[in-house]
Amino acid sequence: RDVLSKKTQKQILKAVVGYELDVVNLKLILRLKREKAAPDEITKYVILPSHQLTEEMIRSMIIADDIPSAIEVIWGTTYGPVLHEVLPEVEATGSLLPVEKALHEGLLRVCKRVAIVRPFGIGPVLAHIYLKETEVRNLCAIIKLKADKVEPEKIKEMLVRVPKIEL
Repeated sequence: RDVLSKKTQKQILKAVVGYELDVVNLKLILRLKREKAAPDEITKYVILPSHQLTEEMIRSMIIADDIPSAIEVIWGTTYGPVLHEVLPEVEATGSLLPVEKALHEGLLRVCKRVAIVRPFGIGPVLAHIYLKETEVRNLCAIIKLKADKVEPEKIKEMLVRVPKIEL
C-alpha cells in the first residue's frame, strides 16, 4: 500500500513488474508457437492486461504462422530489437534459450537503470532481488552443467549476463 500510494514508487514498480509480465507472455507465446499449439490454446494462458504489449499485438503474435512472424509483430516495442537480434540463432538451433536469455538480461537492465535513476526508493531493492535471483539461477545451471560434463565455453554461453547500464 505504501508503494502504491507514492507516484514515483508506483511507476518504478509498474515498470519492473510490467516488463516481467510482458516477458512471461512473450516466452509463453513463443514456446507454444514452437510446439505448434492452436491459437485458442495459447490464448487461454496469456496474462492480460499486459504492459507494453497491446492486446492486438498479443493476438497477432498468437495467430502468426511461425516464430519469426510473431517476433516481427512486436518490432516497435523495446522487446522487438532484442528478439530480432537473437532470431538467427533461434532459427539455426531451434532452441528458445537465446530468447529467454535476452529477455531476462533486458529485465536486469531495467532493474539496474531504475536503481540508478531512483536510488531512494523501491528500485534498488527490486534490482537487488532480481540480481540475486539471477545469480542463484546461474549457480544452479553451472552445477548441473558441470555434473553433465559440459565444456566450460558452452557453460559460459548459457549463463545470463548482468548487462551494463546505458543511460
